[in-house]
This record gives sequence, structure tokens and C-alpha cells, in this order.
Amino acid sequence: QFMGRTVLELGAGTGLVGIVASVLGAGRVVLTDLPYTLDNTRANVEFNRLSLKGSVEVVELDWTKPLPKLGQVDYVLASDVVWVESL
Repeated sequence: QFMGRTVLELGAGTGLVGIVASVLGAGRVVLTDLPYTLDNTRANVEFNRLSLKGSVEVVELDWTKPLPKLGQVDYVLASDVVWVESL
């Protein structure tokens, strides 16, 4: 079902869910999270680069700030996204 679609992962953390979406054929995946996680997210994307089927972007997304422009999204995925008590 992800084939050629755009997938947005909220609170990506390690990026596992979005990386799997790409491996399953998503045309574009946008992995989002708070700034302190993004170096690790980018490293995991690079580590899995040869398995990815489409483009994978890593984008800062702080739910307390205005949304960045992400374009058209077909699926929104999220897992374990509200573990930071202050949010």
C-alpha cells in the first residue's frame, strides 16, 4: 500500500518505522522529531541507504512550533510519540 506514496512519520526517533515504509516501496518518506534525535535518525537512514526504495528526508518537527511545509502526505505514521512528559 505504500508503493509510490508519501509517508510522514511523527516522532521518528531512530527512524525504524519510516525506514521500513521506504523499504516497502514508499516513494517519499519524511522522518520528523525533535532536534536532539535527528543526528541518530540521519545515521540510521545512511546505514540503511542501500535498502531504501525512495527518498527519505529527516526534518525537525517541534509540536509547539508552526509546522514546516511538508507537501502532500498520503500516510501519517506514529509510534511511541508522547513519551516526553513536558509535551
